[in-house]
Amino acid sequence: MTKKLSTIATLLLCATYLLWPITAIAEKTMYMSFQKLAFYFAEAENKYYLVVYSTDEATKPGKFDTDNVHIMLESKDGQKNTISQKDLIIINLGEMFYEQAKQYTYFKFNLVIDNSGSIDDQALGTVQTVLTQFINNLPVSFEGQVIKFSTDLNKSGFTKDKQQLINFINQPDNRASTALFDAVLASLDDLKFAEDSIPLKFSIILSDGKENASKRYNYTTVTDFKNLVVSTAKEKSIPLFIVGVTDDVDAVLLKELAGFGLYQSIKDFPDLDKAFKMLEGIIKNTYIFKIPAVGKLENLKKLYIVKESQVTPGKYETIQDILME
Repeated sequence: MTKKLSTIATLLLCATYLLWPITAIAEKTMYMSFQKLAFYFAEAENKYYLVVYSTDEATKPGKFDTDNVHIMLESKDGQKNTISQKDLIIINLGEMFYEQAKQYTYFKFNLVIDNSGSIDDQALGTVQTVLTQFINNLPVSFEGQVIKFSTDLNKSGFTKDKQQLINFINQPDNRASTALFDAVLASLDDLKFAEDSIPLKFSIILSDGKENASKRYNYTTVTDFKNLVVSTAKEKSIPLFIVGVTDDVDAVLLKELAGFGLYQSIKDFPDLDKAFKMLEGIIKNTYIFKIPAVGKLENLKKLYIVKESQVTPGKYETIQDILME
């Protein structure tokens, strides 16, 4: 069975108000060039998959010299194994725009959109424009799904076709109440059984109001619902990126639902593009490392992204250290 570990740490990327829950990795690691999105063992390939995104200018695409990158694995008994660059596969999602890249699926996501009656026609037009641009600007090595929710859910299938997703976003739907809880749990259900060969899975959730219509899932209290969402997302390594628009949302609950993911508060719909530009940047600055597996996953204590010293060959300088917790 695939074993997964994942976390996202604190980051302030723009003037828009962001909340990133602080985790053990942020508190204990010594370097802050990357943040981890996922780390797990892909049994079929006998490889570790490490997914990180750049938080430092020196590791942004175009500046990060992946030809001099190695991985050092430290076990709990103190032993260290260095994986040479020639044995690694390093993929930057921001480079996946060429035609042949469509044959790969490096990330799988769903876009969960509030379509309730509280969103007027002008705001709905803004949502459609911003999300259309977001989809068009994505790297092509993906599978995506749209889930629109009001009183009921309307789901597309997963597809690699951007135009199909855009058409689904723009088609008219019934606009009534807000089945937010149903939509969030449905998004996790549709992602949690994704293939191990897809390194990154995540959900983007947009809402302008409070839950008032869910009926599909068995939970008795809001706390039960919250605990179910947070535990499922953590166990299955699915970050939730939640955007709350206007002061009508339950911001406290949405922050808690984001768990190890991200919550953004947007004052009104004209600012929506800022949130999605930021998410677009995270995706394009994401790197996937395919690492030959060494030993059992549960025996790993720490992983180091390192580069060989130009002054002293055979010595390594740490770019990022990541705790396996």
